[in-house]
Amino acid sequence: MILTPFQYALTASNICTAQALDHTVLVVNSLPRTIAFYARLGMRYVAASTPAATHALEFGASRIELREYDPLSPLGPRNGAAEPPDIELEPPSAVFARPGAAAVCVVVAEPVAEVKARLERTGIRVLCDGRVVRRVGAAGELCSIYVRDPDGNVVE
Repeated sequence: MILTPFQYALTASNICTAQALDHTVLVVNSLPRTIAFYARLGMRYVAASTPAATHALEFGASRIELREYDPLSPLGPRNGAAEPPDIELEPPSAVFARPGAAAVCVVVAEPVAEVKARLERTGIRVLCDGRVVRRVGAAGELCSIYVRDPDGNVVE
């Protein structure tokens, strides 16, 4: 009997017990432009302290690491290739990492209507025709609005 991925997930034993998401990585065109955008959303910029470290944005117990897009990197433009290159970068990166390919959801302290009004006053367009959308997130039901960062990533 051949199992679907979903059926396999229900029958497989756990390799480990995931407890929390520590960080995510955004590939960006411009570090300064991205840092300025997210700083306005209340995130704190943390500069890379060593060559092995990454630039990051921190808020609460969360962290977004930033990697500047390099079209000359072995993981740069794919030119339609379906398979990833046989190469590992340090630190490893997503195979088809591109600016604008991510979506992140940020929980804020203020009421969503207040945040929406502030975004619109600063000229940041709220997607979904400016509507507040009801969603389910990790902690339950959310009232969400969506915008795009300077690279086109969706910020919920």
